[in-house]
Amino acid sequence: METTITQASQEKKGIFKNFTEAIQFSYFGVISFTITVGSCLGGITAMYLFQNKAPVWMIALSIVAAMANNVAAIAQVPAKWLIRVFFTCFAVLISLLAGSFLL
Repeated sequence: METTITQASQEKKGIFKNFTEAIQFSYFGVISFTITVGSCLGGITAMYLFQNKAPVWMIALSIVAAMANNVAAIAQVPAKWLIRVFFTCFAVLISLLAGSFLL
């Protein structure tokens, strides 16, 4: 009986909440992952933007997104915020990277 109650309560939480609770155990590993992936992706995006002579606002946006990710990780914000900032940074940088090929 306890198992069904626990499973039902876990299903109501949602995917994002379950994910953030699961990564609480390895929080500092997640911090290092977000810094590494965000910085590498930001550097790759900036390289392609410079190579394709993109407008300044695109380069500035890529720098702001990468820096926001690094600031959130270094400041050790709660896991929920860190994951949201990382996913936002990832989406912005991938969009700019795809847009740099259209220039």
